[in-house]
Amino acid sequence: MRTFIKSCFSVMAASLLVVSMHANAAESSRNMEKNKNDPVKKCQLECKSNKDNEAYEGCMLKCKETHKDKNPVVPQKNM
Repeated sequence: MRTFIKSCFSVMAASLLVVSMHANAAESSRNMEKNKNDPVKKCQLECKSNKDNEAYEGCMLKCKETHKDKNPVVPQKNM
């Protein structure tokens, strides 16, 4: 009986781990899709190609400054 209970707990723990990993992968996928649409994130990803630290930092600051004042327009319902 004790072995059966231990095996049940092991199966439950393994299934929770699998569900957690699946949820994490789905969230990561959503975040990557969101980053593709965000112009600042897209610009920052392009900055990673710079090998020089100063060029990289300059590119990152340029991305933030360029897109700082641009707010996305939220569509509103017509009444």
